Formats: sequence, C-alpha cells, structure tokens
Amino acid sequence: MNIGANQQLRQEVENVIKSVTIDLKTETITKGRPYTLKITKTQKEYEKLLKYWNEDTILLEQLKKTC
Repeated sequence: MNIGANQQLRQEVENVIKSVTIDLKTETITKGRPYTLKITKTQKEYEKLLKYWNEDTILLEQLKKTC
C-alpha cells in the first residue's frame, strides 16, 4: 500500500503502525511530491512462531524416544 501525503500525516501513520503488534514495514519514498509512505506486510511474527513450533516438535520427538 502506498500513501501519498504530507510529512505530518506520514509520521502519524508510521507511529500508529509502530505502536501496535502487527507485521508491517514502512518506508518513505522521496521521489516526487508529496512523498509516499510505502507500507508492506511482512511475515516476521509468523516465521518466529513457526520456528518455535518446529523446535517444540523436535523436543517432543526426542521425549517420545526416551520414554
């Protein structure tokens, strides 16, 4: 998503995004006027949770082998 807006509005949107737990990355594109705030959905949280799940699965398999 790209939002063409003045600096104050772009900063307000960035601050709101940073204040919530959501996987979004922001970038200001300085080509043209007004500058554009680019918002990109990421999968950081999903990848982190998947890593934990995989580690837990390995631990469970090891536990099964010891019993």
